[in-house]
Amino acid sequence: MSLLCHECGFDVQPSEVLPGREGTFIHPNVLSIVWTTGELIKDKLALAYIEAPQNLCLCFQCIANHLPPYQHALLDSIYEAYKAEIDFRQIDISQKGKWISGDESGVWMKSFDFFKEKLKAIPASICLFCNATLPADNKPYFTVKTIDKVYSQQNLSVFSSYSWSNCQTGTTGFKICFDCCKDNFPRILEQLSYDLRGIKESNLGDVAKSEFYITPAFIEKLKEEVGDEEARKYPQELQDMINN
Repeated sequence: MSLLCHECGFDVQPSEVLPGREGTFIHPNVLSIVWTTGELIKDKLALAYIEAPQNLCLCFQCIANHLPPYQHALLDSIYEAYKAEIDFRQIDISQKGKWISGDESGVWMKSFDFFKEKLKAIPASICLFCNATLPADNKPYFTVKTIDKVYSQQNLSVFSSYSWSNCQTGTTGFKICFDCCKDNFPRILEQLSYDLRGIKESNLGDVAKSEFYITPAFIEKLKEEVGDEEARKYPQELQDMINN
């Protein structure tokens, strides 16, 4: 099953040019009561921000569409870090389990250092949309993490999109404050509230998708997998594509 942006409802898939159809996962950070332990402090309760495991997909196109023009230079820095991370992960995977020469090791280190430099251009504790320092006023805020393209594109759905059940996050990320999330991504804010409270309710069906992609690669895959008998169960338009 394809991974969908929870805000706009479109599928998220590997793209060569950003924003394309690339995406992220957005996690809430909320104040929680936690315990502290140590030699000097025993069993004391304290308030601390916790990044919740609950998350939703948010595509880069939605981010770019809602971002104020004066912040697009920062978004470009995020794109650059994301591309550097993809390049580094490709090199890292290609060298795993191999006997690495000095030159190859130098390529790995150069790519890693370049990626780290690109990450430094992204402020760690400000909102991408309004530049507010986070956390602020005891409000929740949100951490946004890019999809690990190198891993996730190896496990695509039949629609050549990222698979919701086998998609990992990478290292590149940024923050969004509560108010900017509420103003720009209200559907995500609502659904994360349900998820955090354990309410089995979904607003995903509220988005009316206006397009559907059927690529030649998808048709070829269907021809290989379904056969004539199963193909007869599909709508006539799809059957015609399979038979042509």
